[in-house]
Amino acid sequence: MRRRIRLAVDAVGGDLGPEPVVEGALRLADRYEIVLVGPRDELSRAAGGRFAILDAPERVAMDDDPIAVTRAKRRSSLMVAAGAVAGGFADGMVTTGNTGAAVLAAAVRMRRAPGVLNPALATLLPAPGASPTVLLDVGAATACPASWLVQFAELGAAYARLRLGVDRPRIGLLSNGEETVKGGPVQRSADVLIAALPERVGRYVGHVEAYELFTGRVDVVVCEGLTGDITLKTYERTLDATAEVALAAIRTTLGDAAKPVTSAVSSAIRAQLAAEPGAVLLGVRGVCVVAHGAANAADVAGAIQVAASCVELDVAGQVPSWATGAPSSRATAVAAET
Repeated sequence: MRRRIRLAVDAVGGDLGPEPVVEGALRLADRYEIVLVGPRDELSRAAGGRFAILDAPERVAMDDDPIAVTRAKRRSSLMVAAGAVAGGFADGMVTTGNTGAAVLAAAVRMRRAPGVLNPALATLLPAPGASPTVLLDVGAATACPASWLVQFAELGAAYARLRLGVDRPRIGLLSNGEETVKGGPVQRSADVLIAALPERVGRYVGHVEAYELFTGRVDVVVCEGLTGDITLKTYERTLDATAEVALAAIRTTLGDAAKPVTSAVSSAIRAQLAAEPGAVLLGVRGVCVVAHGAANAADVAGAIQVAASCVELDVAGQVPSWATGAPSSRATAVAAET
């Protein structure tokens, strides 16, 4: 009998403490084997004996320097969770902690996949009436050379092919206009290089503006991490504000009869328009999903589901191998067995 997917979940990295992490994990405890990572005594009190615990006495704060804490806090929840994946104890990790430190912990413990220049965080954005759009990078590399953007295009296209079932992904480069003269020097250089990628990668449509993320015109949108992070957070807050305005209008119109309607409308808006609640780190030898620091229980549960889906699809092995031409982890394992 095949064992359940086992995930190491950093329970102390986020802004809200372990409570929403424990609650989110409980929602999926019957489907996956979840191991909480953090200070044993604190998590024993928070979880009440409902989960196995990997002791990690050190924690990484949101304002900690990623490089400094990766070197100084070897027993942090991030480093221990990443080490659990690297050592084969866990199939993947989930964190709501410091993004930069999570990326470095995964890169140090799991290591980059063969041929990968720098990992990238990818998330799915909704495109009503069409397949979701892969946006990357959303925070792993705040600034990068054109060569990294080219590989992000390859990684994103491979991810879209595997996760979304898109045979020939359409790739766009996020810019301030569709014309080739738009963007800075890095974007203009990347534009030329991505256009020269072989047809097997996908179909490059050129520069795209931010609104194209939600039209279904492209399957993959590539950008630097700073731009991607700002784009994602702007979209999420705009969605929140739009929903608040819509619900307020319903309450004003319907009065006392509004409550059941607003609940249904709110659920429908979230189901159709919310971004995926976790970004997948592409380009490392293991599954690492990073959620928002202020993630609630539903967000944590969603991030756990994203991680489990990536484990099932062997995203960590298949995506980098397809993008770089290096053998996948699964293919290497099979070859070793034979």
